[in-house]
Amino acid sequence: MLFGVLAATILVFIVVMVAVRALLARPVRTLILSLSPEPRRIDRLLGFALGALKVCLIAYLMISALSFVEDNVAWGGRQLGLSPADSISFALARKYNLFELVQYRPVRDLVRIARSLNDPTKAAKIRSDPSFRALAQDPRFATGDTRSLLLRDDVLKLLQAPAVAARLKAAGDAAQE
Repeated sequence: MLFGVLAATILVFIVVMVAVRALLARPVRTLILSLSPEPRRIDRLLGFALGALKVCLIAYLMISALSFVEDNVAWGGRQLGLSPADSISFALARKYNLFELVQYRPVRDLVRIARSLNDPTKAAKIRSDPSFRALAQDPRFATGDTRSLLLRDDVLKLLQAPAVAARLKAAGDAAQE
């Protein structure tokens, strides 16, 4: 499954890169040629900006992949320690991980619900929501620790069920309001 997500991400990156290049090549070339041919500062500036953007996007993709692997892969019963703890880029990649944003939308809703239960006003509002009551009666959600919930196979299978994902989304939206 991880390989499929990684392959799809790389494929989307290539398709977007080719599409942007096809759409922007002619207007940029026209802009550059319409200006005086000497000196070509805009060429250099545009090349630098696009190259820097490409490097940043590739770095973000790689750091997101490393962060995802670090959180979800264990070797010999131990989690892999691939990233430095004080790195700003890895902290941002953990918070806005590309793979987790795409893959685990129901999990994000579950975490949002769990955080809302800590606030008394939001907790009272969400407990009155019928979607939350249906989820609360499910025995698989009995534990309060979201990390241990996500490590259980039956909970992950439950989160992948479309009906439960829809209830989680509705309850998460009710918690957000």
